[in-house]
Amino acid sequence: MNLSKRASISVTALIGLGLLIASGAAYWNWIPTPAQHYETGWRALEAAEFTQATELADRLAKFRGFESHSHLLRGGALLRRGKPRESLDELKQALNHDQTRVRAQVLAGEALTKLKLSLNAAEVLREALVSEPDNVDAHRWSGAALYDLGAMEQAVFHLERLSELAPADPRPHRVMGLIYKDLENDQKAVQCYEASLARSADQPDIDSIRTELAEVQIRLNHHGDALKTLASCTSLARVLALRAECEYAQGQVATARDLLTTALKQNPNDEGSLLLQGTLALNEGNPTAAIAAFERAVKQSPADFTARFKLSQAYAQAGNEQQAARQLEVMNEIKEIRREVTQVYQQALREPRDADARFRLGVLSEKLNRPDLARMWYQAALSIDATHAPATTALKNLRSVE
Repeated sequence: MNLSKRASISVTALIGLGLLIASGAAYWNWIPTPAQHYETGWRALEAAEFTQATELADRLAKFRGFESHSHLLRGGALLRRGKPRESLDELKQALNHDQTRVRAQVLAGEALTKLKLSLNAAEVLREALVSEPDNVDAHRWSGAALYDLGAMEQAVFHLERLSELAPADPRPHRVMGLIYKDLENDQKAVQCYEASLARSADQPDIDSIRTELAEVQIRLNHHGDALKTLASCTSLARVLALRAECEYAQGQVATARDLLTTALKQNPNDEGSLLLQGTLALNEGNPTAAIAAFERAVKQSPADFTARFKLSQAYAQAGNEQQAARQLEVMNEIKEIRREVTQVYQQALREPRDADARFRLGVLSEKLNRPDLARMWYQAALSIDATHAPATTALKNLRSVE
């Protein structure tokens, strides 16, 4: 073999060896590191690939220094599978590592909120926000936990920040709309509902959002705006009743009557429909029909201020001064309960750990025929003091009649 041929073989061999080494290096570089396993597992968790996240958690458990990462993924998967209590056992073991602490705190806050341990949730999430002030999920679950505690002003703070950090998300403004509606801050409620709809008109509960917005617009006497809001809603009894109320307020009595007739056929016990039916009868000088409608409305909602007042008017028109006075007396009792609600609510705002104030708000809510609010306040009291016996009993009694 001559020298040139031998050199050619050597070069070929070297090239082949180089390719082999390169391919080997590429192979070893391709094998995921534990850190890559962790980030892949986290992405799987966010994509609801819980089986993959759990498998990667099992792999990470074999690497020293990645035990916390393993517990985090496993806890997250349990939480997403609807097992918040079991998830906490795993997430607690992910709090002692800098790389997993904040994520573990946020997931734990979510789990505690779902377990109605809202005070604990708020405290854990506050710690997460100290480390990451712009953490979207920490603000989201802080808002939910504080809402459950009845700390509405603090809840709004987190919801507003969430709306800034997630500008495409319509939910923060939708919840703020509910809060301001319940607090009867109607101008703010309208702004929030409209902001939610501006972000997305394709929300799963879009009809409910529009109906709630219309109710607030009607309270503000913006009947034209309310009709526009309701124009694209499904023609359910409540929607028809609201449309009828708007048409009547704008002098379209015949249109209002037609809408009202259809609404009552769909739901003979719709309170709004009954109130309008009674109002029409009262204005036509038919107190007997008005009394019948208002009595049915009061039966549906005994603590409705407006229904009691209109029933008093109907009795007065019928010449029954005793019953008229009795309805005004009940109406004033309702006003006194509402006044106490305002006082106790301010106390609850000042004292975030006052379980008794929240229990009292639950009792008052039941008197106002708001079992949904009563349930929230009783749960808020128990979130602060799990041994609060009156709240436990009240919540149990409330559930027994649902």
